[in-house]
Amino acid sequence: MKNLFYLLLLITSLIACGSLKQQSAADEGEAEEAGDIIPDPDIDVSEEEIIQEILFLFGTDYTSSGQLYVTDADPITELLNSGLASLGSSAVIRFFDGLLYVLHDGYSFFSSDNVQIIDSANSFATQNTWSTGNSTNPHDLVVVENTAYITLYDAGSDPSNLADNGHPGDLIVMDLATGSITKRMSFYDYLNVDADMMARADQMVVVGNRLYVCIQDFGSDFTPNAPGKLAVIDLATNEIETVYTLTGWNPVDIVYSETANKLFVAQSAGYGAYDFAATDHGGIEIVPLSSPTATIFLTDDIADGYIERLVVSEGRVFAVASELQFAPVFLFLSDVWVMDENNEAEAGLSVFSADNADIRDMVADGNGSLWIARRTIEVGSGDATDPHVDVLNSTTGESIASNLTSDVPITSMAIGQF
Repeated sequence: MKNLFYLLLLITSLIACGSLKQQSAADEGEAEEAGDIIPDPDIDVSEEEIIQEILFLFGTDYTSSGQLYVTDADPITELLNSGLASLGSSAVIRFFDGLLYVLHDGYSFFSSDNVQIIDSANSFATQNTWSTGNSTNPHDLVVVENTAYITLYDAGSDPSNLADNGHPGDLIVMDLATGSITKRMSFYDYLNVDADMMARADQMVVVGNRLYVCIQDFGSDFTPNAPGKLAVIDLATNEIETVYTLTGWNPVDIVYSETANKLFVAQSAGYGAYDFAATDHGGIEIVPLSSPTATIFLTDDIADGYIERLVVSEGRVFAVASELQFAPVFLFLSDVWVMDENNEAEAGLSVFSADNADIRDMVADGNGSLWIARRTIEVGSGDATDPHVDVLNSTTGESIASNLTSDVPITSMAIGQF
């Protein structure tokens, strides 16, 4: 079994040999209907060169410094702690162009409201840490060349964070070389008119030269009261091209299928109110990019829970459906559901993996393996125990690896290709 030294040596040697496969967001999705394609970086990865996938996993107990783990995707090795100590307690991680980005949110201790850029091939050295604005609570990040697009969930918390229309910048554009914010975009003019008028911009995906941004559009009490929105940003001009009104409420995740040329949006309508059975506004919304206004909405009734994250792999869409109850005892369960990427009916959803555990993140690697980060929520007490990662074949559901353990629950994962 490889140890951490050999794993890091592999990363370093592959980059030094020029074998790094560029994985910028601009490379994702090349459907003609999505618009002009941003050219790929001028790097040629020949068929003879080996592409090695490395899993990066962020773990936390939410009260102490986060921990960064790594493992090979093939063959799968144990989760190895990088030893990186300069992390906040709550973050999401993303991997672009050989660098790992740790986005510390507004609920993090020790480091918050910033993006930390880590060189995974250089002993996990931190290149830079750039602020997103005091208490702005960044939620997602994508990188295109040397520019980061970052959604700010609490955009109005920093008085200096104002877009050209005088309202809080819900999406900021950052020069990663200097950390300077070159543009702020506000979605205020597209929101439901209520007492708060908060966009709550969240997850994003890039297709061609367009950035698609989930807008939750609910207020300070986190209770959904209006349909979610989907903003489209022209990456060539950094301008808002349009904003679509969705059918479902509270969009919390978004993925893209290149072969189907569709976006899939997870709608968690019950979040905040915790009344998941009382609303039919949650589920999976399918957005065909050939006709973005002709969306298809699959309610979450069949899944018996609210949809909170999505993954596309091997021509299928995987959804985490979670169930939360407070009485008579506290209970939190998650299942994985699956459907064909061309499915348009609720009946097309079926259970892929049922487990009495809380799924905190799910990703798919290039081998068609599904990585599922779990923790067990103890019935009654609500304590989190048994943090582990399972790896399943996304076609057959067969277990490839199970019980890859960590000291603390894994809450965010990213795949790097070298």
